[in-house]
Amino acid sequence: MKNKESLTVKMIKRMYGVSGVLDEYRRGEIDKIGNKAFMILYTYMPLSAFLALLFIEKAPRESLFGLIGSNLMIYFLITGYIGIKTSKLKLMDIEVEKSDIKKIRYQTITKCLGVAIYFSVVIHFLNSLISMMMDDGSFLTYLISWHHINRSLTSGVIFGVLILAISLLRIKKVED
Repeated sequence: MKNKESLTVKMIKRMYGVSGVLDEYRRGEIDKIGNKAFMILYTYMPLSAFLALLFIEKAPRESLFGLIGSNLMIYFLITGYIGIKTSKLKLMDIEVEKSDIKKIRYQTITKCLGVAIYFSVVIHFLNSLISMMMDDGSFLTYLISWHHINRSLTSGVIFGVLILAISLLRIKKVED
């Protein structure tokens, strides 16, 4: 009988890029990284809200864009911090025996192909929706536009190749 993982464990493994079993060591290191990221966000969020409220009366548009921009910047900084720390601690490595390396690489390639296709489709719909909203055109026109399709496919290929390279670099051979 299989051990079912809880939703929390699945989310932690997904967010921190951990594959395999979430053991005590990995759980402890992830908790440390998460606590540091939380402390940064815990001080940033009230400060940014206060500054936005302070400037909203004189320049509401600039205040909104400043808040959105700073939130995105902090998001990418925290994500980068988490990625660097988990990489340094080797929490994201996929340890594979020599006999299983080809099978795991094949599985990785097929997963990355699926992710690239999914990314292309989602980006195509989102770009079509945004273009329709900006230009007041028909959604169907943007959806079947070769320019939009080509741009979405190119984005999907680039994204898929990057994810594939990162995923293949995470695979480590285990010596017996």
